[in-house]
Amino acid sequence: MKILFVGDIFGSPGRRIVADHVEDIIRANQIDLAIANGHVQDNVSQIRPGSTYPQPPLLQRNQGNGRFEDVTNIAGSDFRIPRVGRGLCWADYDDDGWPDLLVANDSVPNYLYHNNHNGTFTDVGLLAGVALSGEGLELGNMGVDFGDYVHSGRLSFFVTHFEEQPNSLYRNMGTKGFDDVSWTSGVGQPSYPYVGWGTAFFDMDNDTWLDLLVANGRTFCVAIGEAGFLGSLAPDAVKIEVPASPDALSRHDAREFCENGAASHQKANVEC
Repeated sequence: MKILFVGDIFGSPGRRIVADHVEDIIRANQIDLAIANGHVQDNVSQIRPGSTYPQPPLLQRNQGNGRFEDVTNIAGSDFRIPRVGRGLCWADYDDDGWPDLLVANDSVPNYLYHNNHNGTFTDVGLLAGVALSGEGLELGNMGVDFGDYVHSGRLSFFVTHFEEQPNSLYRNMGTKGFDDVSWTSGVGQPSYPYVGWGTAFFDMDNDTWLDLLVANGRTFCVAIGEAGFLGSLAPDAVKIEVPASPDALSRHDAREFCENGAASHQKANVEC
């Protein structure tokens, strides 16, 4: 799965194109690309030899002639570590005039790539306090956005998560790093039952205070009764048949059963 954001990584800070973040990493006034990578099937290596579930992000520099150059290998060693990327955004979180990059990773720590002002980046996520939850847990991180929601002059981060995990709001405390205020801010409890995906800070009512929008939705099937939980309940779900033993079902199996059915197996009620 690839989530693509455009940004001038080597041009003028703070610009945006549509809903994606554009940033100037080394001030070359060209729109560059950052891509978060990670497959959607955790057992893809068994299905497609050579493919992997975690994958490294990509950084592509705009050459100014309609072509891009892959500069991932020279962006720093932290940029080449494979992870299951689901979302990213550019933001100058430390107000040094250089855009930094937050990458939301599924079930592993988030990356906060600090801009070294020379085309390279260093991951400071753990030190800054945005890699894990406030309780020190790795979460199913999905969508991400940034905004100054308290008029502090500093950019805070918001990250959506998988179900039974609260969405995270990391308040920027300046030199003290980030503080996870998910529960105390009121964004944690309502999000707990849902799988969060895309998200955005925006001023919904024009009162100058940023509000939050989150898109939710599960990705797999739900087996009812003996087959146990596999994914998503929907009002207009399609009934199909799957094996009654949940132990035999991987995520890949569940998707195949939802798409194709499984009449030759022992039956159980399922909704897709």
